Amino acid sequence: YFCKDFHDITDNYSTIRNDIFNIRSEAQYLSLFPEHSDFQILGESSTLYLYSDEAAQEIWEFNKDAKILIMIRNPVEFMFSLYLHYKHNLRENQDTFEEALAMETRRKDYDCIPSTVAFPPKLYYREQAKFDRHVKKFIDRFPTSQIKVVLLENLKKNPKKTYSNVLSFLGVRSHSPDLSVHNKSNAVKNRFLQYLTLTVTRGLSYIPIKKLVPLRLRRKIGQHIMSLST
Repeated sequence: YFCKDFHDITDNYSTIRNDIFNIRSEAQYLSLFPEHSDFQILGESSTLYLYSDEAAQEIWEFNKDAKILIMIRNPVEFMFSLYLHYKHNLRENQDTFEEALAMETRRKDYDCIPSTVAFPPKLYYREQAKFDRHVKKFIDRFPTSQIKVVLLENLKKNPKKTYSNVLSFLGVRSHSPDLSVHNKSNAVKNRFLQYLTLTVTRGLSYIPIKKLVPLRLRRKIGQHIMSLST
């Protein structure tokens, strides 16, 4: 919702933009949260907020008291991991990481973008890895007391301590959660089923089918097919 600059890019590039950035109004955004709850705090997350040039300002205008939790990692490892992630999800068509990096300049001119990609800046690996510039956007807008930067390396080394520090920053009571690994990357067992996942979810996103099949159901269908391929 807060990545207004990315809305414009996608609107000008993709015909399925509403499935990528489908929350466009404050009313839609607020509808994602329960009206009444016993939660101590409410929040949400998006990796694109850090990348966006407008999100920090938009979040500040929405809630000046918001607490900003940012997790980053070694930039080189981040870029390579992102490349593998996109290869796994058929968003990257270059055979090697080096080739993908070399393609970045052409892709900024919307050249050599895979048909499975509706938001080209996802493939700008170097731009996304400029963490110093991205974090500065939030430091320039919010008091440092409302910002916490967590290193993935620290989370891996000492997950309990890192998690406890995050809870303290957020001002919520301490507890001991399940810290086992979830969503571990898996090798693709069936490329056809994986491609079918994208085809089905993309196909269901077009009018008039989109009006008949809710976004949540479309995503569930895609996730089920994806689970069969990994």
